[in-house]
Amino acid sequence: MLKDELLKVYRHEDIGYVPVFPSDYNIISNPLIREKGFGGGLDWFGVNWTQSEGMTAVTPVPGEVVLKDVCRWREEVVFPNLEELPWEDMAASDTADWDRENKITLAMLECGPFERLQSLMGFENSLVALYDEPEETKALIDAITAHRERLIRLVCKYYNPDVVCLHDDFGAGDRMLISPQLWREFFKDSVKRLTETAHECGTFYEHHSCGFIRPIVPELVEIGIDAINPMQFSNEVPELKARFGSKLTFCGGFDNQHVFDNINATDSEIREEVRRVYRQLAPGGSYVAFIMTFSDRSMRIINDELRLLQKMGE
Repeated sequence: MLKDELLKVYRHEDIGYVPVFPSDYNIISNPLIREKGFGGGLDWFGVNWTQSEGMTAVTPVPGEVVLKDVCRWREEVVFPNLEELPWEDMAASDTADWDRENKITLAMLECGPFERLQSLMGFENSLVALYDEPEETKALIDAITAHRERLIRLVCKYYNPDVVCLHDDFGAGDRMLISPQLWREFFKDSVKRLTETAHECGTFYEHHSCGFIRPIVPELVEIGIDAINPMQFSNEVPELKARFGSKLTFCGGFDNQHVFDNINATDSEIREEVRRVYRQLAPGGSYVAFIMTFSDRSMRIINDELRLLQKMGE
């Protein structure tokens, strides 16, 4: 299927086909854009990352913080000079094998304002700062947002993506990491600014947030985001799709915790989870089968089932 047809899913249309992430996508992931120290080491803000045994992702080294006092962020936080990166060479190398005619091109950018605040200060200190020094914390968040706006513009200029996907996790498994009121006070405007920047660059804006974010979904729609992933099981996704499917593209909806990433799940349970989500979310379009699992076995079974469903036209 041609890319132009696939992109209609981001316009909330029904194309009779469910795009699958990542197989229907070209994905930007460049090590020179050092938003995390993948594999361990420093990122471009000086945060030291590590990958502990048994962990599937890197985290900042416990006890090491770049910023101890949020009131000193202007002196202690050094923003990377984005213009120094070899953008033309990066883009030429990264896009050499892309199929722009038949695949959606997506720029996946990690460490949004909330995640960056945590990486600089530590999770506990960053939450305390929201209460103890709200004005200085908001000023730092605004500066991080401005940095992200510059990054979006440069990525769009040199890579010409169809979709910009920004990571900023606001949810835990069954509740938000901060209250909806705190999110409105400190982060809603940031998401709005980043959405508008992506739109000004001629791209769709997809927001990534793991966990439970149901209370703020209506406001994300109000802001104008085009899509959200992974829309995990705890959000009661079918009800949200029924309400907002004409305004928001839903990517995901699978039960990772109890099925895909559960080592005790059977092959048939994994296959049935794929079919359950298809039955509930695929009708009417405005849906992408966004696959996120750390289990190689689940990924193999999921991909087999997805190919079968597409062949059957379900």
